[in-house]
Amino acid sequence: MAREFVLLGEVAIHAGDGVAAITQPRLRGLLAALLVDVNTVLSCDTLVDRVWGDDLPHNPRASLRNHVARLRALLGDGERTIVWLSGGYLLRADPESVDLHRFRRLRGAGRGSEALALWSGEALTGVHTPWANALRAQLNAERLATQQDLVVPRQLPAAPLSFVGRRDDLKRLDAVLGGGTMAISAIAGTGGVGKTWLALRWAHDNVASFPDGQLYANLRGFDPTGEPVAAEAVLRSFLHALGVPPQDIPRDEDARAALFRTLVASRKILVVLDNARDAAQVADLLPGGGCGVLITSRNDLGDVTGERLFVDCLSEDESRRLLAHHVGAQRLEDEPEEASKLLRYCAGLPLALSIVATRAAHHPEFPLAALSSELTDGLEVLDGDDPSASLSAVLASSCRALSPRAAKAFRLLGQMIGPDISHAAAAALCEDPGALTELESAHLVEQHQPGRYRMHDLVLKYARDARPDPAGTRRLLDFYLRSDQLDDEVDNIVAAGDFAATHGWHEHAWRLANVIWYFRYVRGYSTNWVPNMERALAAARQTGDVRGVATTVKNLGVALYWNMRIEEAVRCFEEALDLYAALGDERSMSGTLNNLGAAHARLGKDTESIAYYERALHCADYLPEARAGALANMAQVLVRQGRIAEAEANCLHALELNREWGSDDIEGHIVGSLAIALRAAGRFSEALARHQRALTLLRSVNDRMGECETLNELGETLRHMGDPDAVTAHRQALTLAENMANPFEIARAREGIDAAAHRQGG
Repeated sequence: MAREFVLLGEVAIHAGDGVAAITQPRLRGLLAALLVDVNTVLSCDTLVDRVWGDDLPHNPRASLRNHVARLRALLGDGERTIVWLSGGYLLRADPESVDLHRFRRLRGAGRGSEALALWSGEALTGVHTPWANALRAQLNAERLATQQDLVVPRQLPAAPLSFVGRRDDLKRLDAVLGGGTMAISAIAGTGGVGKTWLALRWAHDNVASFPDGQLYANLRGFDPTGEPVAAEAVLRSFLHALGVPPQDIPRDEDARAALFRTLVASRKILVVLDNARDAAQVADLLPGGGCGVLITSRNDLGDVTGERLFVDCLSEDESRRLLAHHVGAQRLEDEPEEASKLLRYCAGLPLALSIVATRAAHHPEFPLAALSSELTDGLEVLDGDDPSASLSAVLASSCRALSPRAAKAFRLLGQMIGPDISHAAAAALCEDPGALTELESAHLVEQHQPGRYRMHDLVLKYARDARPDPAGTRRLLDFYLRSDQLDDEVDNIVAAGDFAATHGWHEHAWRLANVIWYFRYVRGYSTNWVPNMERALAAARQTGDVRGVATTVKNLGVALYWNMRIEEAVRCFEEALDLYAALGDERSMSGTLNNLGAAHARLGKDTESIAYYERALHCADYLPEARAGALANMAQVLVRQGRIAEAEANCLHALELNREWGSDDIEGHIVGSLAIALRAAGRFSEALARHQRALTLLRSVNDRMGECETLNELGETLRHMGDPDAVTAHRQALTLAENMANPFEIARAREGIDAAAHRQGG
């Protein structure tokens, strides 16, 4: 009779239709211990350890013999299955009869689904020893890895239920994308003509041709409120959908694109890139292999596409069928003249038809004449690539169907700033978060992520054309000023600062720029940092607020320092110092003197640098944690001057100050400076330990800038020690520095790699 053994669940023996019950935990443990290494002799000591662990019986070997005898009896074939050989026991069986070994064979053969189907519960259920617990953890990891191998992204939005016509277009897409090699088709046409509906209809009809999944991204190429979505952000989303953990996603765009192409190279995946601005935006998002790519855009994307499909408006018959789908054919037959008016004013534009039809369907008791008469008041025939004039009338009728609270919220949401808006920000702007539900039901807003909302670009343009509400704008800007969710809101805060600077909200402009300056520094969020700060400074000067100007010009100096524009940074710091002096603000003066010390150190002017640090340290009103930071910064300059003992003393004093008043990020920088001093003193082992401690602290607070600096310093210490791991440390620093676009640390990392390779003779 065929016999099978279960380890991937409750440990058991299956024979035919029956299950041999194993009620004793030690007996289960013995069976598991033998099956894991089936057909292999296991010593008595090994089996005792696996079965009993630290909870040993009085006579372990005698207990083992007794349990072997019981297991033999349970198996029913005496000593033929469990054999005594060479001072140990061996369980003789076909590995295929053990689900664990079958799982590993199937997984190795790329048959992950079959492998996972073998699991009936948690591995080694009923066995609890240190050995079993460790093996269970290992098997769970193998199971998880197998599941990740089977990740199939399904990112397509819902198929358009009211889709009509487009048969010829669908056939053309079949011809292009139906082959076995990579094919690209671009759907182009005017805004609102139905490019996305066509793409999604075809995609859903052909999912079977892309068994490895579907990826989707709205590139927002014609968003009237902001910039198109960067390819690096889309790649992050795609990689996450393909099972790549967030910490393993490269920060460099080229590296992300390369990883994306690698992951999809041997898979059949459909990639839908919706609302692209131009060819440059999609170039890095194109996969290879047997994937298909479907792009929609208002522009001709040129040679990046293999096939171009230009979509026109719906015919009158198609438009009528689309309208009938929403409101019912009988309703159109009952009011033929009014139905014809609606069709004529919508001019075959699917977006306009959909909005009108939804409005009519929501109020089945209203005559079509009521809706058509509203449309005639302001609707114009759509013409060209900007249908906003006629759509304004369509959207006006849709908004008039809203409750007063939702209509007010819709108008206020037209003042949203940035690519989307969080629920909390919308609540601050609209003062009525509950209205979002009605707007979402009316398809005027979309909750594209949990708690985050966006609007179609044309709908947002219409909402934005409403009379602005300064009080609403102030509430939104105030919200971003108070936000503590910087990782989630940084793009919106930056956009809000630029909006405020452009639209005369001068005080908000400089305050918004300064609320995230330190976040931008430690995270390496350097895109457009200098221009953003320059606009903020211009706004601060408009206010005449001396403190605002001083704060903003100082932080502009930090942005310039980051970008290696050191002389300009020095001028900013000097201006800020003069302004703080005029205000009698000694605490801010001390911080600015610290900045000047760092800038002069970067210029190689160590004497001047130390002088600035000493001036900072002599300021009476200097916070202990800030004083600690200045001492650590100064220590690095002292090391360059050969004043090693002074540098170490500075760092030790700084640690005392910080441990009473400061934080992990400041301590991380201090410990890093101490490591530099110890290295200069030739105390390499101590230095190495401090580098590792600094990395732990800085990573715990996600200080990417500090982590990058510390990795470069770690590489230098390892290089002095002749350790080949120096190259690894510098390469890690280079990756971070390139992702942050920090020119100074990039240069240091490359120099360190070259020096380490030269030392190793490579």
